[in-house]
This record gives sequence, structure tokens and C-alpha cells, in this order.
Amino acid sequence: MISRRSREAVSLRVDALSPMALILVGQTEFWDKLQMQSYTAIRQRMDIQCKMPVLDHAQVKAYVKRHLTYAGTDHELISDEALEMIYRYSGGSARLVNKVCTSTLIYGCQNGKLLKTSFKAQNLLV
Repeated sequence: MISRRSREAVSLRVDALSPMALILVGQTEFWDKLQMQSYTAIRQRMDIQCKMPVLDHAQVKAYVKRHLTYAGTDHELISDEALEMIYRYSGGSARLVNKVCTSTLIYGCQNGKLLKTSFKAQNLLV
């Protein structure tokens, strides 16, 4: 949520008088909010905008495997079949991939099992 003070700061031309830099970070809903007329001053002062595109199937697989490597695992915790289900559920959204994989890993830890079948993945996604 953008505060009233943030809008006032931008309205006072601090961008022209001061070397102040402001970094706004948010999800797509945040960009939708910035489209409102009351946020025109902020939107006009934005120099750089970066949006993360959705991932394709191969990118989701690589993304998950890379995160597991960063976490220190050297073996497969989530099968290719389960990754396919995760991709279909998430639509390639990194935020949803993270959410589902976290649930998957918690499920596996609680049950002392690896997620190897689509049946188990389906149960997590319902």
C-alpha cells in the first residue's frame, strides 16, 4: 500500500531538489494500484520497471532444482512427474512454484517420504 506521505514526498518535487531515490517493490496488484489517477505523480517519476515473466516447464524444473541445490541437497526430492503437476498448478508463476514446493517439502518431511508420484502431488494441490 502506498502511503499518503509517500505521495506527498513525490508531490513536493523532492526528485528535482534532492538525490533521494525510492525503490518500490510489489506484485502485480501493486502495479494495478499505481495505475489509479491518484498515483500519476509517482508513476511519472518511475525510471526503471522490471517484471518477472512466467516460467515455462523447463524453467520451472531448473528453478526448483537450483533452489534445492542452494539448500544443500544432492539428490532428487521432487520427481519429474510431481514437477509437471507443480508447473500445471502454478502456471509458471514463481510465487506459486515457491508456495507449492514449500508445501511439498513440508509434506515430505512430516511423512518421511519423497514426493515421487503425481497422486501425492495432486493431493497437495487440491
